Amino acid sequence: MRLLKGVKFMTKLIKLAKITSAGLIASGILLSQSLVAFAETDRPKCENVKSRIDAHIIKYNNVRRLHVHRKEVVAQKGDKIVEIAKKKGADTIELEAALLEMQEKLTAIIEKYDELIAKLEDISDNACDYATPDALKEDIDEAKTLAASIKERIQEAKEYWRSTVKPLFQDLVSQRVER
Repeated sequence: MRLLKGVKFMTKLIKLAKITSAGLIASGILLSQSLVAFAETDRPKCENVKSRIDAHIIKYNNVRRLHVHRKEVVAQKGDKIVEIAKKKGADTIELEAALLEMQEKLTAIIEKYDELIAKLEDISDNACDYATPDALKEDIDEAKTLAASIKERIQEAKEYWRSTVKPLFQDLVSQRVER
């Protein structure tokens, strides 16, 4: 980060003072050709893109962890409830199938997150190596498409929970009350 700030400072210094590398050498400040080339390219822009993508990677990793936790909770609590209901003689076949389906939906969401994070890490690692800004934009658009598909899958899972799993739990409770 300090190097980036130093490079930005040097870039501003070069632009504002219009100092050439020969003038810097004459004044006793040695400036390598690589630093001049670095300062004159779009390197700070790609570093900015890289840092923004890294922030998204962190965010998606955190959300992925949340979904992994949700999957574990659904599995543990669902299995516990099914086990208790079986001991009491309730019919749990539909509920077990619905919980299995829910697990599959959550697994698919987690796999999509893995795919998105891998894509973002690839973009981040190569942010400064793209031949054109359009190539970078295409990869970012692919990542956005993956993020949108994840959002759709999450909505499908929520709707499945509301319309299928939750009513089965409620039916299980009503079976207990009737007995």
